[in-house]
Amino acid sequence: MAILKDPIESVIQWHDWQISTSEGISTSTDFHHPFQIEGARWHLLRTLAGPRLGTELVPFISREAQLQRDIDATGKIHCMAWVVLSAARDLYSATQYLGGTAVTAPPFFDTAARSDTLFWHPDPTRISGFPVDSPLVMALADFTDNDFKENYAPHLQRRQDWVILTPPLPNGAKKKALLEQYGHKIATGQGKVYRGRGWWMSAVTPWPLTLPRSRGGCLKDRPLMRNASQC
Repeated sequence: MAILKDPIESVIQWHDWQISTSEGISTSTDFHHPFQIEGARWHLLRTLAGPRLGTELVPFISREAQLQRDIDATGKIHCMAWVVLSAARDLYSATQYLGGTAVTAPPFFDTAARSDTLFWHPDPTRISGFPVDSPLVMALADFTDNDFKENYAPHLQRRQDWVILTPPLPNGAKKKALLEQYGHKIATGQGKVYRGRGWWMSAVTPWPLTLPRSRGGCLKDRPLMRNASQC
């Protein structure tokens, strides 16, 4: 039996950058493109986005990590627990997730994106993050009114297999009007369904790549909308 005084550190060379991983945390100390994220997230992005982005992978992760830090600094928590996202996915066997950042998006979707920023996709030649013809889950808080109305509402009108998670919307909001026109609220409530700020920079919480597939789960704190014709 060996007792190690210092944590084991592994270093991977990715093009011009060295990424070190120790105690479940991966770090880039590059002056221009720094980041600190979960080691599992680095492995996920390196595997799923690396072939497409190549030398742009580290700058991309650095930008997404900075964006997430800026979001966290606002005090608005919109990062949902994966049990909620898993239940939303299971309603229509969704394969696409829209929302969040590349350092927080749930890993159990084949495709993940935010507006025109693609996080990962099974097709390494794909460059757009706009919806494809597949069932999807959307975190509405991560999109502006105009972005949702112009780029996503037309797509949702043509399909019947989508689920939208959103915090309460004020009366008169464009998003609310569109959801009431094309969707139907199927769940709402209160509860602890958000992940704490900064969770994506640590390895404190276990990070399972496979979650139990459950149907009929209670999606709390956020109204959950789905296509009205399916209700």
